[in-house]
Amino acid sequence: MNCCLELRRFRLVVVQNPDDQDGWQREALRVFHSRLAPASALPRPARVPVVALPLDRLRAALPPSDRARLDGVEAVAPALLEGRRVWCVSSTARGGGVAELLRSFVGYAAGMGVDARWMVLAGDPAFFRFTKRLHDLLHGVANGGLPSAADRGAYARVTAANAHALARLVRPGDVVVLHDPQTAGLVEPLQGCGAVVVWRCHIGTEQHNAAVAHAWEFLLPLLAPADGFVFTGAWAVPAQLSGRTVHLIAPSIDPQAPKNRALAPAAGERLLRPAGLAFAIHPRLVLHLGRWDRLKDPVGVIDMFERHVLPHADARLVVAGPPVGYVADDPTAVAHYDAVRRRWAALPAPARARVQIACLPLRENALIVNALQRQATVVVKKSLAEGFGLGVTEALWKQRAVVAAAVGGVRDQIDDGRSGVLVPDPTDLEAFGASVVELLGEPLRRAALGAAGRERVGARYLHDRHMADWTTLLAELLQPAGATAAVGEG
Repeated sequence: MNCCLELRRFRLVVVQNPDDQDGWQREALRVFHSRLAPASALPRPARVPVVALPLDRLRAALPPSDRARLDGVEAVAPALLEGRRVWCVSSTARGGGVAELLRSFVGYAAGMGVDARWMVLAGDPAFFRFTKRLHDLLHGVANGGLPSAADRGAYARVTAANAHALARLVRPGDVVVLHDPQTAGLVEPLQGCGAVVVWRCHIGTEQHNAAVAHAWEFLLPLLAPADGFVFTGAWAVPAQLSGRTVHLIAPSIDPQAPKNRALAPAAGERLLRPAGLAFAIHPRLVLHLGRWDRLKDPVGVIDMFERHVLPHADARLVVAGPPVGYVADDPTAVAHYDAVRRRWAALPAPARARVQIACLPLRENALIVNALQRQATVVVKKSLAEGFGLGVTEALWKQRAVVAAAVGGVRDQIDDGRSGVLVPDPTDLEAFGASVVELLGEPLRRAALGAAGRERVGARYLHDRHMADWTTLLAELLQPAGATAAVGEG
């Protein structure tokens, strides 16, 4: 059955009827709001438990030529950070690339002896509605213009409450890494504690339009005191930071994580069938994975598949994402998922039978995503804007043929025509469809693209490189004349 799959075996809700809109909306909103603090009683930021991971676990997945880089990190980072705590602060512990990256990244830091801790700030609906608007503005999407007085008040109230709680934990000399716009208001108060504060921006666009300008007008005064800034690419850095300490560090994946480790086809099928995803076991599967977000354009993927793939190929499409309402910092997911369901329901019956919309459980999400990506014949990433796109990284690592929009960090990951296919215009449905149909019919080309994609990810987008980049940055901030060279030697 084509439906939203939130299975009872995962203690979630089964939505069997695509027309039962009221039922799933009520449940999604109930869960979502239960995870938010009421405006009058903001709780303290929460520490996320992280399991320390031995570096040998990561080292075992690297080719010998890359292990020296990890050896260099291990030789420098523990001594560099001795006596300091490293605090990573983000807006959610589940769902999205930042949370996934931090879970293993902080784990490896702890595994080599660094006192690394991960905190998630607390917020209320008004705060997360506004920070979602900031997210869209930074991607160039105008959605209301300049922040209102009410927006500023909601943001200031939440960040002040979180800063007050964190200031009781952060010690002089500690390092604080703040992730994305939700945390910008923490820079000055935590620097006032004597910490070294770095703001890390995972999002942005190469199109610096009026919407982007509005976002930076709000954020830059809050960010001005920071000791350093990290962006995914130069294309996302605002001109106003010229002359400041800005480092470019691309995100990365853990090759040993459940989502990325080797998985035999038979094992993948055994995961998919009981999860209600036997539909995906097909020799010509097109896969879209992502949060329920307009910028990920799942509706556009369905349009593309119906109009430009089905007339030319015997294929199936799975459009999958997390359970609706379970990602606390994304209050618009319910509406966007509703739009996807309505578009699916409007398909002619023969086309609707070739498309499945699936909400994947968070608890077993990683292994099911792994199985889906490995089952896919072609992975589509038709984002209208993208900070980096770890879904692309994951698919390339699994040697999948990827067709993606040439936006943001996706352009850095894919060497067009060699390790994947880039479509210059993310709204060009015909071009996307033609590329998908071509790859569905060319197994040798898919294999060549997949092999090149895995090689590119192995060289550039695994945690060993990411950890080396951060060690170099912290060496520059903490010991400007000495440790940086040692990192480079690794």
